[in-house]
Amino acid sequence: MNIPRVVVAGIYADCGKTTVATGLMIAFMKRGLEVQAFKEGPDYIDATYHNAVTKKQSRHLDAWITSPRAVLEIFERASKNADVAVIEGAMGLFDGIPRTVDGLDDYESTAQIARILKTPVILVVDVYGMRMHAATVVHGFQSFDRRVKVKGVVLNNFKSQQLADWMKRIIESAAKVPVIGAVPYNPEISLPSRPGGLIPIPERETLKATLSKLVEHVEEHVDVDKVMDIAEKAEELQDAKSHVYPSRQSPKKIRLGLAFDEAFNFYYQDNIDLLRAQGAEIVFFSPVHDKKLPPNLDGLYFPGGFPDMLAEQLAANQTMRKSIKRSAEDEMPIYCEHGGLMYLT
Repeated sequence: MNIPRVVVAGIYADCGKTTVATGLMIAFMKRGLEVQAFKEGPDYIDATYHNAVTKKQSRHLDAWITSPRAVLEIFERASKNADVAVIEGAMGLFDGIPRTVDGLDDYESTAQIARILKTPVILVVDVYGMRMHAATVVHGFQSFDRRVKVKGVVLNNFKSQQLADWMKRIIESAAKVPVIGAVPYNPEISLPSRPGGLIPIPERETLKATLSKLVEHVEEHVDVDKVMDIAEKAEELQDAKSHVYPSRQSPKKIRLGLAFDEAFNFYYQDNIDLLRAQGAEIVFFSPVHDKKLPPNLDGLYFPGGFPDMLAEQLAANQTMRKSIKRSAEDEMPIYCEHGGLMYLT
């Protein structure tokens, strides 16, 4: 398998990865390309931005909860009909947690995903307040692990074009990595955040207008053709053997109610696909808007999210709360995590 692909990584969290990654996705789509988005690790919020621009599900690549073999399988399955894959990293490029996976000591990090998928990295560097230091940062990231191929740099958040041009020259001279974009500071495209990360798109529809401006801003200041050239030079991957998905679809066995709305939207799409493959009919419902549970359910799944941000609406929906309580008292199997657990308590 040889799909063009890039990893958009950062030097730390909140340096502009989501801004650059979503901008590149829509820029590729404007060129008539089919784009598959991915997010490294359990970061559900940024994926909502991918979904908003690509109009399809972003997929998570999580070597901690699965394995390198599973990452390959999930990537191959999702990318099968895509022209290019854009993988957004999490935190800094090398940030992670030590763990032994398949006999190897490694980290749950963006760098690990880049190595597993043999994917070149576009490094986003927030250069606010930097001068010469920008070159030392890029040089360090480029040389820290030679198995991770940093093939391009995007400078983010600069306030002086003259300074950005100077940093570009010194980075390319000192680190031998091309600067393929320089995105100036623009308060109109700032993505609002709070403890826990960005605000999810489903929670605030007005963010779609900001996202539209953001995409245009990135496309104007990043050389999209150079990014595509880097993506096309990614090494060929061996075809993945199936370890995660069953070889054939099971017949429908149960109806599983899945909470999904502004309060509950943190889940891995592959988990849902696997449930369907094992015979579950997935029935979406909203604890915020629906008056009661869908009929004839065999189980309930409450994923993560921020129900605390909509606590008043959730509390006011007493008919839904009573419907869930009756199901629990009738011993219906209920699975919950993160915000879903908060709601059920």
